[in-house]
Amino acid sequence: MQSQFPDIRNDLKDRMNETQREIERLTNERAKIDEKLQSAASKLAALRAVHLIEDERFGPSLSLYAKGEKSYRFAGMNLTTALRVIRNEQPEISKKKAKVILENEGFDFRGKNHGQAVHFAWVVLERSKKKQ
Repeated sequence: MQSQFPDIRNDLKDRMNETQREIERLTNERAKIDEKLQSAASKLAALRAVHLIEDERFGPSLSLYAKGEKSYRFAGMNLTTALRVIRNEQPEISKKKAKVILENEGFDFRGKNHGQAVHFAWVVLERSKKKQ
């Protein structure tokens, strides 16, 4: 006895093939995006390194914003780099004061506890200082 329902296996195969092609296309697209992100991140790291060297040579730079505007001073920086900049500008600064500066400048802590995040980044900087 045969079923009254039509055989849809060929249609399912076509859909599976189409879905597989879509997955391959998206995977290739993601690889290109990942490559672009990697390139942009390496460029940003190089620019930050040069900026830090220039800060050491010429002293801290002027802030990158006009009065009343939101600060972009730490835009795109990770917390350790931002703390390094602050400590280069003010070598005797405390962790609490550095945290307040970061909060006032609108630093993105990415949902982390501000005090703990600053503490751990501070420890990283101290350890790297001891290695030198």
